[in-house]
Formats: sequence, C-alpha cells, structure tokens
Amino acid sequence: MSGTQAVTLVEPQQYVSVDDAAAILSCNPKTVRRAIARNELRAHRVGSSRLIRIARADVEALLRPAVKAAGLDDYVRQIVDQAPQLTSEQRDRLTSLLRPAGGGDRVAS
Repeated sequence: MSGTQAVTLVEPQQYVSVDDAAAILSCNPKTVRRAIARNELRAHRVGSSRLIRIARADVEALLRPAVKAAGLDDYVRQIVDQAPQLTSEQRDRLTSLLRPAGGGDRVAS
C-alpha cells in the first residue's frame, strides 16, 4: 500500500446503570426511571435484556447550575477563568457545556 490514512481515536462513551445515574444525581432510581419515561433522559436497552444503560454525559447534562440566567454569564466566565490554562477551543467547549440548553430568563434547577 502506497498511501497512509490518519486515524482519529475517539474515546468510547461511558454508560451507567439506573442506580449509578441516581447516585450521580443524588436522587432515587425511581426519579431516573421517571425522567426516562418523560423523555427527559435518553436510555438504551442492552440487547434483548432488561438492562438499561444511560450515557453518563446525558446524566450530567441534567445537572445545571442553580443560578439565575441573568447571572449565568458571570458564573460561566468565573468557572472558565479558574480552569487551568486552556486553548481557545477548550474555553469555548467548556463555556458551551456550562450554559443550559435553550438559555432564556428561567432559573436553572
């Protein structure tokens, strides 16, 4: 073979059980199951079994800062500024992760 191709390694997504998700969220597993039933949290069945797995990133996305949206920009800026040296791409990614989806004037809960 004369040509070579660059290979990009992607970290596999981490999945957690309902009980693990409840521990991360500090809530009862029934609360996690209700969030799944209300389509607030995506879940996947493993094969034809009854095992349910949830992407850890989806669980963590439910955790939002409990600050008013008006003060959110200051809050995000403060956290990003406290982070160790980041590239501009990392700063942008961190900022987007800390802001709740949809924005608005609501209080994140």
